Amino acid sequence: MRLHGLRLTCRARGVYSSCPEYACAAECSCPLRRSGFNLKKSAVPIRKLDHLVITTPDPVACLAFYELLGFEARAAGARYELHAGDFKINVHVRGRELEPHAARIQSGSADLCFEIGGDLDEWMEEVSGRGVAVELGIVDRTGVRGSMRSFYVRDPDGNLLEFCSYAGCKPGCA
Repeated sequence: MRLHGLRLTCRARGVYSSCPEYACAAECSCPLRRSGFNLKKSAVPIRKLDHLVITTPDPVACLAFYELLGFEARAAGARYELHAGDFKINVHVRGRELEPHAARIQSGSADLCFEIGGDLDEWMEEVSGRGVAVELGIVDRTGVRGSMRSFYVRDPDGNLLEFCSYAGCKPGCA
């Protein structure tokens, strides 16, 4: 089942249709229908991701790494913040997480993609030149705006970081 655009696949009938008037209706065995979720379109749309949270056992190494990548690190009470563009990453220290927090906290389980504002090849060379190991060189991918090019690194906790650019990627490259 997928919810993007409120399009559902009913496991009972294998029907693709749009909410709220989807063909399988009341007899649908889809988990969201059974659990009582109201799948009508909201009048208040979600605009963008404001921030996300990662957890680290070593805030010094974590903050230094992200500063190396161009993030601005700030102390914010019992946590830290990494700022870039129009979003931030909140950094919690393992064992001292702020409430409320995720149900199953695990360092190194994030997979994040950052769109860059310059040449991807130059950025990969710069990151590599700063001592950051490139896990996977430039490859074609698909992002929120379509075809893009990306490369991957890991932070000190093992989180996978993808850097992408839509520049120079022709439609269908991914």
